[in-house]
Parts: sequence; structure tokens; C-alpha cells
Amino acid sequence: VQIQANEDSAAVYEAKIRELNTDRHTLERIAREKYGMKRANEDVYVTDIPYASRPPTHCTIKKHTIMITDENKRIEIQNITLALATLMLLVAAAMPIFGVHGDWAKYLYSLGALLALGERCTERYAGKNLRIRRLFRMGKVSALLYCVSAFFLFSSSLNINIGTSWGNRDWLAFLLAGALLQIYASFAIQHEENKEKKQAGTNNGK
Repeated sequence: VQIQANEDSAAVYEAKIRELNTDRHTLERIAREKYGMKRANEDVYVTDIPYASRPPTHCTIKKHTIMITDENKRIEIQNITLALATLMLLVAAAMPIFGVHGDWAKYLYSLGALLALGERCTERYAGKNLRIRRLFRMGKVSALLYCVSAFFLFSSSLNINIGTSWGNRDWLAFLLAGALLQIYASFAIQHEENKEKKQAGTNNGK
């Protein structure tokens, strides 16, 4: 019995050593929690918060370690930028509905489209979920559609009086297509991330 117990203990320690040698995340977690090590752009707080609990939006939780990094700040800035670009597009597109016409609205619309494209081009997804990767690419396509819409918006004004109408509605079709893609991609990404968190919580509970 004693020999079996020793063999079981040895197997456990061998598994832990193998995990340290093959799992970079486990090695980083132990280095942070046990030895207080951190990267230059991190502030690490070790707490008793369960992994499955919902973390604050500015934090990422790796088991019981909270890491506040520059990556979180970058994502927050990107979200604000995309929201601002979307607002500019909507405001400029709604101007003709309220009887407001003029070049300034078209420039505002084009600036919003370029801002959205710039934000999408700087987005990065470091995970391994292939569906989320495709959804991120879909977000880039939506920004390209906004830019195509802006092109048609300006080209339509070459032969049509801006003061009475924005003329050709091709720009509106591309705007709607881009908006639908953006909305779908945003909700689908959130759904996939929630599934991953739930799966991680289930695995940790086993």
C-alpha cells in the first residue's frame, strides 16, 4: 500500500513537472503568484477571486491572478475609436433625413469611414479560436464597405445638386451592408468569448 501511495505521489509530481515544461501559462502564473515576477507593462494583484466570477472590464484574470496590462488599455482605446467612427457615420448619414445638406456632412462621413478602417486594421486577436479570427476579418470588411460607401457618396455629387439630394443611393447600400456585418461580428465575437469563458470555468471546476 505504501509503495502504491509513493508511486501515485511520484506520478503527480511528474505530471506537474511536465506541465511546467510544456505549459507556458502555468509557468507564468506560478512565477507571478509565488515569486511576484511580472513584465514591465504589468501590475499583478493576487486575490481569492474565483476564476468563474465576472472580472472588471479593465482586468483579465488567469485563475487567481489579476493582470492589468497595456493590452487592456489598447483595447479600450480601440473600442472608443470604433464607437466614435460609428457615431460620425450615423450622424452624417442622417443629415439628409432632417433636410441638412452640404459638403461638411460628406467629409464627416468619410472621416468616420477612414477612422473605422484605421481602428480595424490595428485590431489583433491572439487567441486560437478560428471562428473569432474570421469574425475579426469580417469587421475589417465592414470598414472597407464604409470606405467604398464614402467613395460613392462623393462620386454621386459630381453630377447631382448637393443642395437638393445626396443623389445616387449606392453609398447607402454599402453603408447598410457594412453596418450589418459590424453588428453581426460584434455579437458573434461576444458570444464566442462567453462560450470560451464558460468552458474554462467548467474545466477548472473539474
